[in-house]
Amino acid sequence: MEEGVERHTPGQLRQTNKKHKTGRHRSKRSISNDSRGKVMYSVKTISKNMHRQLSKQERRFQSKQKRKLQREKTVEAKRQRGGADAPPFTVAMVSLTEGVDLAGCLDLLLAAYPNAKAVKSSNCQYLILENFSKRICFNLVPDCDLFALLEIAKIADFLLLVADVKEKFSSFAEHAFSCLCAQGLPNVLYALSGTENMHVKKKNEAKTHLMKILSRRFPKLEKIYSFDTNADAQVVVRDIINQKLKRLKFRELRSSILVDNFKLVPPTEETAKAQNLILHGIVRGRPLSADDLIYLPNLGPFQLKYVRKLLDPYSVKPQKGELDEEIDYPTEKQSSLNSEADVDPMDSEQTFPTEAELKSATEKLSEDEDEDDFYSACESDTSSMADATDLIPEGENVDSSEDENEANDNYSEFGGTSVGDDSFSIADQEVKAEDVQREKQARDDKNFPDEVDTPFGNINNIKKASMALGPSIWAVGQPGTYVEIELCDVPVHYCNSLTRERPLIVFSLLEHEQKLSVCNFYLNRHPASEVEVKSKDELVFWTPLRTFSVQPIFSEHTIGNKHKFLRFFHPGTSAIASVICPITFGPCPVLVFQKTPAADDVSTLVATGSLHSITPYRVVVKRTVLSGYPYKINKRYVVARYMFHTRDDIMWFKPVQLRTKWGRRGHIMEPLGTHGYMKCKFDGHLKSQDTILMHLYKRVFPKLNYNPTVDEFGIDIPDSLIAGSMKSV
Repeated sequence: MEEGVERHTPGQLRQTNKKHKTGRHRSKRSISNDSRGKVMYSVKTISKNMHRQLSKQERRFQSKQKRKLQREKTVEAKRQRGGADAPPFTVAMVSLTEGVDLAGCLDLLLAAYPNAKAVKSSNCQYLILENFSKRICFNLVPDCDLFALLEIAKIADFLLLVADVKEKFSSFAEHAFSCLCAQGLPNVLYALSGTENMHVKKKNEAKTHLMKILSRRFPKLEKIYSFDTNADAQVVVRDIINQKLKRLKFRELRSSILVDNFKLVPPTEETAKAQNLILHGIVRGRPLSADDLIYLPNLGPFQLKYVRKLLDPYSVKPQKGELDEEIDYPTEKQSSLNSEADVDPMDSEQTFPTEAELKSATEKLSEDEDEDDFYSACESDTSSMADATDLIPEGENVDSSEDENEANDNYSEFGGTSVGDDSFSIADQEVKAEDVQREKQARDDKNFPDEVDTPFGNINNIKKASMALGPSIWAVGQPGTYVEIELCDVPVHYCNSLTRERPLIVFSLLEHEQKLSVCNFYLNRHPASEVEVKSKDELVFWTPLRTFSVQPIFSEHTIGNKHKFLRFFHPGTSAIASVICPITFGPCPVLVFQKTPAADDVSTLVATGSLHSITPYRVVVKRTVLSGYPYKINKRYVVARYMFHTRDDIMWFKPVQLRTKWGRRGHIMEPLGTHGYMKCKFDGHLKSQDTILMHLYKRVFPKLNYNPTVDEFGIDIPDSLIAGSMKSV
């Protein structure tokens, strides 16, 4: 190389070509040699199977196999339904008309098959069909007993509705249909009795007429049965066995038992207020564990002492000898009965300093200070900080108790002068003064929502409202198994009130369903109900799991994060009812009843709906509207009156924006005099017919008034249902 000749030296950004990837281009023989017989199949076969697509014939055969497996799975589930290892078919027999002999119809069903065996229970009848390997449980619902019907419909697979051809259609039936459809309707069968002596043509006409009446409520009605001969009863039993069952999610999630028998364990002491209760029955739904809680209707949840498997007295297969001892005891994972969260009193509070903090603090002190004096100084500081909370002025603490809500409700609604007392006709009936006042308040709330007159004197409750709100935070018990369970510490008075004639149905609770929270129910007013329902009125909530009385607050159902409080739940509307009650996981239908003012033991169905959400962070805002009138108008400047009565009140509410019914916006400039006159400025010329409004808002909360014990009461059927349903069948 010649000297002095410069050559190019590649820098850091020189091009680097890719290396040859030999690992991806190895031959199949080299791969097989490297594996050394460790692979089950050759690499050639594996690579072909990985990238190979099924042919059309193979895809068709694969789909056929999937359909076959699914069909076999469905057929097997259908064969097991109502069999030896499954709960029996539960049929509730209900009379649609007066004078129906349900006992005679039941005897006809029990005698349909001569080889069948009928077993009498304490409150129901079992029909055991050994030829079909099926069993059916029949329950007779008392006439005009809505709550017994709703109770048995919780676990019933079929509702057998029987009508007499010579009687009129019951008004109770239409009302019961509304409640059943809202709660969840199982399979429904319809039958006609009293046609044994009728001509075939007349019998078909009666069936057609009944189908026409029922088609309004059940459009998919296809067949009506008869109760004339054994052949007709065999058709009914056969359809019960072979019909596809409807799935109701709320009872598939939990275990349920239709109690067949119960025993009372004597208390250890004569003065004891609680004792154990033993229940016998067949498990339905999901498997029952000894760690679960059992909810007794009209009382509350209780823990289990054990779950024991017993010989099934209603088994399809005859059981001989003694059953092996199978018993399940609760473990450490058993659910507790605590309904409220354990609150730490020191949470978010100042605690005693740690050793590191004390050491760093002592280093900063002078060397001549004693260490004991330092500790005493720390204790005196902490005590003084704890006492400083007492110095907060009472006026600055915004109390959100229900007493303030009730005080705001007591203010007379503005605009009531336009509806005179002469508009209420009370000549033909005796009406109490409070009923007249309630009706007037409901009408004023509908015509002038949220408007109130400013009261004379103390208005501190209104002052606590704010014009705007920022973001707020607010095992052994398998299904079909006959078991014995023992409940612990059941009140003695409840055990003494149990009877064997009335069916008792108990459910198991899911995890956390005994805890209290804020439950929000979406409700629709019942079309036949015309009574006025006010917020914080006592209502009865009927759910498939619980029945309880509570005083809900109503709010609008909107998509925002703040929802306006409703003083009245008007007919023909929908709303969200917020209550504090134990958690119930959805889907959870609900029926709402209200006691009539005339009699406390009679109630009316006012609304139906379902569970919307379980959250305490739903913000319900109560709006109060203060109204005034323009006294003098000078284009955009107005002197207003009748909104306030003192100068101090005007100065307090001066930052709040003003609005008018015709869309103008403005604000208070200054008070004039001492009698409530004030000077206001708006964004446009104000008309003399306009009304000046001030909107104030305050957050409200539901009150804890949950009562799980509800006395039985009658049902007041609306006149509109009676007039529309009393027809001859």
